[in-house]
Amino acid sequence: QVGDRLVVRVQGEQALTDTFTVRAEQMLVLPDMAPLSLRGVLRSELQDKLLAHVSQYIRSPDVTAEALLRIGVLGSVLRPGYYSVRAAQPLGDMLTVAGGLTPDANLGKAQILRDGKEYWPRDEVRRAMASGQSLDVLGLKGGDEFMVGRRGGGFAPTLAIITGVATVAATIVLLTRN
Repeated sequence: QVGDRLVVRVQGEQALTDTFTVRAEQMLVLPDMAPLSLRGVLRSELQDKLLAHVSQYIRSPDVTAEALLRIGVLGSVLRPGYYSVRAAQPLGDMLTVAGGLTPDANLGKAQILRDGKEYWPRDEVRRAMASGQSLDVLGLKGGDEFMVGRRGGGFAPTLAIITGVATVAATIVLLTRN
């Protein structure tokens, strides 16, 4: 996809060992080489495609390539945000990438969102984490979000707010009496 990042390593070629971004028209531009079309190339085919391309310019190259996905890890995690991670990374490891869970986290309410809509329902997300399924196996793409739910709900949060407001009000009354 346009905007995806690829980690490319070509042994002995410093200029070709870097992270490159897929450009418009799904083209990959490597230094001193013609652009390479990645249209229709699966992540599992990326390394072979890149090896064939680099082989046109370098004799017997040792090439490794891996796609990175930009995935949102949001909700009840310590460092919510978007992270560029390997497609082969297990879904459950995304929690570590985001610093772990907050005390109010509820993995039973975790879900995968695409374009703000549920892509993988809660039950499926729990199964995917338990079985160690990767982002690639789950069909995730850049921009998808792993949303970790929160415990609670019901009357408890409302009660905490009411108690806090009552405490502030009582403190003000006591301070203004003197």
